Amino acid sequence: MCTGYERGLKIYYKEKEKINEKRKKYVAIMCATLLAFSSLLQGCGKTETASKNSTKEVLSESSEQQSTEPDKITFAFFCNLFIPEDMDMIEEALNEQTRKKINVEVELVPLSLGTYNQQINLMVSGNEKLDLYIMFGGDFTSAINQNKLLPIAQDTLQEYAPGVVNALGII
Repeated sequence: MCTGYERGLKIYYKEKEKINEKRKKYVAIMCATLLAFSSLLQGCGKTETASKNSTKEVLSESSEQQSTEPDKITFAFFCNLFIPEDMDMIEEALNEQTRKKINVEVELVPLSLGTYNQQINLMVSGNEKLDLYIMFGGDFTSAINQNKLLPIAQDTLQEYAPGVVNALGII
């Protein structure tokens, strides 16, 4: 037979376990999002094929690319439970990789899940810089009509994302 105190402890530990599970899911979602995002950015890099005669040209293009300012990408995403306090550290770690690999800097814009759709609508209607965002649900027609989504040209897909083209069977 449980006393009220023991029942209270059981409830407390069950709630604590639920919160920990939510945190684990949140961290897993953030990691998956950052992994997916960095995979998307790999297609933004410049690939160079050099013939024997154009080695010097490729080297000069490479040094020019490194000396130029990195492109800036704004990525909005939702946070389920809380917006992490160390978002600056996450952004800087991501930018270290993207600067080296594809000469891009990413501005992370974490938004509360409760107001996510409204914030995205405000950013789009206010012409704020927004390059990527997570779209959940199936309201693609509405997003296309509001110019939130734009098509990607077939030749661009074939050049920068041949794996996607092959996986989806797009010809």
